[in-house]
Amino acid sequence: MTGVPLNIDWQQILLHLFNFTILFGALYILLYKPVRDFMENREAHYAEMDSKAEQALADAENSKASYEKKERDFDEEIRTERTG
Repeated sequence: MTGVPLNIDWQQILLHLFNFTILFGALYILLYKPVRDFMENREAHYAEMDSKAEQALADAENSKASYEKKERDFDEEIRTERTG
């Protein structure tokens, strides 16, 4: 079985490779980039929501501390008026 030709048509191979390249490029432009951009925008949106929630929590904790201080001051004022 020596000398059996493989009948490789290089023109057909190059044509299929060219078609694959065009298909890959079209799919990249039509699918990959929009999906990647959507996911990046989604990630940025949720990161922004997380930072806003952390800021709101910090503001709430500051308000709570302020009200607790006012309550202690008020209790101390009532105590001094009752004893004084």
